[in-house]
Amino acid sequence: MDQHIAECEELHRRQAAEDSPEALASIPVLKRSDIRKDIVKAELDIKKEGQNQYVYRHLHTNGIVYLDWEFDVTGIDAKLLPYLNLFADVFGKFDTEEYSYQNLTTEVIMHTGGMGCSTVALSDYKNADKYTIQVSVKGKVLVEKLPKFYELLQSVLFHTKFDNKQRFKEVVEELKTGWDDDFFAKGMTVALSRLYSYCGDAARVNEYASFAYYQFLKDLCEHFAEKADETLEILASMPRECYNKTKFSCFYSCDAQDRAMVEKSIHDFVEHLPESKWAGKEPCVPQLLQTNEAITAPGKVQYVIAGGNFVKHGFKYTGAMRVLMTILSYDYLWNRVRVLGGAYGSSGRFSPNGLMAFTSYRDPQLSKTLTVYRELADWLRQRNFTEQELDKFVIGTMSSLDIPLTNSMKIERTANKILKHVTDEDLQKERDEVLAVTNEDLVKLADVVETVLKDNLLCVVGGKTVIEENKTLFNEVVDI
Repeated sequence: MDQHIAECEELHRRQAAEDSPEALASIPVLKRSDIRKDIVKAELDIKKEGQNQYVYRHLHTNGIVYLDWEFDVTGIDAKLLPYLNLFADVFGKFDTEEYSYQNLTTEVIMHTGGMGCSTVALSDYKNADKYTIQVSVKGKVLVEKLPKFYELLQSVLFHTKFDNKQRFKEVVEELKTGWDDDFFAKGMTVALSRLYSYCGDAARVNEYASFAYYQFLKDLCEHFAEKADETLEILASMPRECYNKTKFSCFYSCDAQDRAMVEKSIHDFVEHLPESKWAGKEPCVPQLLQTNEAITAPGKVQYVIAGGNFVKHGFKYTGAMRVLMTILSYDYLWNRVRVLGGAYGSSGRFSPNGLMAFTSYRDPQLSKTLTVYRELADWLRQRNFTEQELDKFVIGTMSSLDIPLTNSMKIERTANKILKHVTDEDLQKERDEVLAVTNEDLVKLADVVETVLKDNLLCVVGGKTVIEENKTLFNEVVDI
């Protein structure tokens, strides 16, 4: 036993010790000068018609058509936000006038590469409070199957029969059960979404697809008999408002020889779309639900999230923040939260719109991890990275900027870039700042971290025992 104790103490000593310069120098690394300086610009053709836009991305697709429709519903009443997410979740799960839901699923699998619906509030690139709400309908299909694709799509969009209460009960219970089964695994996403909702209007909207949505589903299941008819009536009214010609963006790609035919099919589809009173209107911003919450879930570990909005404190996003994210994941937070604290993982996040968060994943600690976050500012002021270390972290950062993308991912990234008003100049500026980062740039971020963390905004999802031991940190403790 004494031997095991001694070995454990030696392990902890080595984990806490700094690597020697000789050990670090033995690792072969690239240099910043080896990295491409310029961003890769997407080749796009953009055509605008009133409030609508059509964006073609030049890609070799090997006979596949990629379609991403983004319908603006920004003016939706805030009270309908959970229903909007439910509307997206039941896409293709009811009978239509032409198909039973079972046959519909079979037809989609047989004739297409898939189709789906989702909703999201997309904030402006530099402003977390300026946003649009989009209903996204995506699909991919072989070019020769395009007519069948549109037949199936129109059947789902405009001929879904929201009149089967028993089927609705099955779908809602299935959705709720999925949340119940996976809630702890979703702990990071839940806590991060909740924290961001404290800090920006767009994130407050997106929270209605996260924990607030789960609470909505629970309530609907518990009071199904009283609420089913009203909910089905709301869902039945949504296609006309969501799938509209008033304001949309269509992002698409196909092989060059198929482009004319694909574009004709898109415009033929638009002719059948209705007008909408939600599209292009000012948002009805939902109220802030709460701040500093702990959400208890079965388990003995936590997801510990703290952060805020640095833009609201007068700071601006820089490429150095992107490098700091890499440093935190592989140095400071890795060593302090994962290696010494016992968490499965930890990271820092900085978004150009101002949202900042520090996260821990499956963490046995809570208050100690929050202390580690608060001590980051002093660590940045004292840490002096060598040029070799900076090169290593810059190269690690560039691997996340230059990640290989599938064609579907390229279309999605194009849509996000345009809808969030990101310019090539913005991306080039970030890349330049990453490549040129210095110790001084990183030290300046200490003020950002220190100032934002003084807002004391946090959200934790985890085991009830540890949360109860630290309940004075929270304004509310919620049991799922």
